[in-house]
Amino acid sequence: MISVTFFASLSFPQPPDPSQIPEPQIAFALHAQWDPDLTDNNPSVCTNSGTVAVPWFHFYAGWKDGAPAFFSVDWILIEELTNEHEPQVWYFENLQGESGFPYGCTMPPVSDPENWNWTTFSFAPMIGFAMHNTSYRITVQWRYSVYMKGPRGPFQTSITINVQNLVVTSSDETKVLKWDPVRGIADTTFSYSLECAQRKWCQVKVSIYSTDGMKVYEEWLEQIAPGSYSFVWDGSVNVVPPPPPPDGKAPAGLYVFDIDVIGIAPGYDEDWLRSRWLTIDNVTVAGLPVDAKDYVKVRVGYTLSDIVPPVLCKIEAWSYVFDSALNKWYWAKLGEENAPTNLGANIKDLTLLRSAIASVGGLIYFIIHALDDHSESYKNHQRK
Repeated sequence: MISVTFFASLSFPQPPDPSQIPEPQIAFALHAQWDPDLTDNNPSVCTNSGTVAVPWFHFYAGWKDGAPAFFSVDWILIEELTNEHEPQVWYFENLQGESGFPYGCTMPPVSDPENWNWTTFSFAPMIGFAMHNTSYRITVQWRYSVYMKGPRGPFQTSITINVQNLVVTSSDETKVLKWDPVRGIADTTFSYSLECAQRKWCQVKVSIYSTDGMKVYEEWLEQIAPGSYSFVWDGSVNVVPPPPPPDGKAPAGLYVFDIDVIGIAPGYDEDWLRSRWLTIDNVTVAGLPVDAKDYVKVRVGYTLSDIVPPVLCKIEAWSYVFDSALNKWYWAKLGEENAPTNLGANIKDLTLLRSAIASVGGLIYFIIHALDDHSESYKNHQRK
């Protein structure tokens, strides 16, 4: 028997010539996304400039027509643009992209985004709460590779935005409240402002303190930011340990106030009027002999303490002097302390006109007021 073997010839398609594959169209966008008004039902918006509050971010790129493109991000840099202190900087690497158009984006870079193939990189969802009220530059370094054609890039894309997060301010910050119902003195009105680019409901805590540091009154309010408000304390006492005053009112004297504001995220979206770093303790006043018959010298002692580790700081202090009718009739800058924190005892001498003291009679109140040196830790870069 004769065996016959048949061989069939097979043909394989040739790989495409890369030069014949069309280059894809490429589009990309870098946005800050935020909600201008939390009191309505409108969605968040995207922007690449202007003023925002509590922003989060996304970068995305897409291709259409031609060969497929594959996108990646090398790094992302968010940097505060300020000369007031060491700027805030956040740096991210190795971000993972997700397929699809970014949820809620209101600024597509093309008119037909549904016809494109997108890769989205979302980042920094919580950093917006920590941003200061100044300008920031956001930079993305990215690249892509085209099928059968090789890599493209790297490229850099940047936007600059201005942040206006929630802060509380007051033109009456140094005001001392005067309360003496017997003599009809009730200068206890003060004003404050809640500043923010984002409209929202906030919880506001108003606190009243006696000048020895004891809280005598506290009230929580629900108020809209941004907005300007005034508060009138009626002398009521509601937080002093028992026994309470018989009539529920504070004793005559001088008082100060503080304001705390909390937005949508306690611990992140909040601010306060008074320093949480600096304390003033051990205030003493003593008269000193002087040669000049028309003057009286008074020695004021006080202790300034800062809770941060000892560093060189600049603390400014003043003395405000009130007479027995609670009228402020004298003030003097005690000086600027350029020394390590936890400053210990400070002694300053004030020279007062004898005739002025005689004219007021009765008690003389000395109020020490100081500014801390921590503007870099506050969103609006203002010392407290």
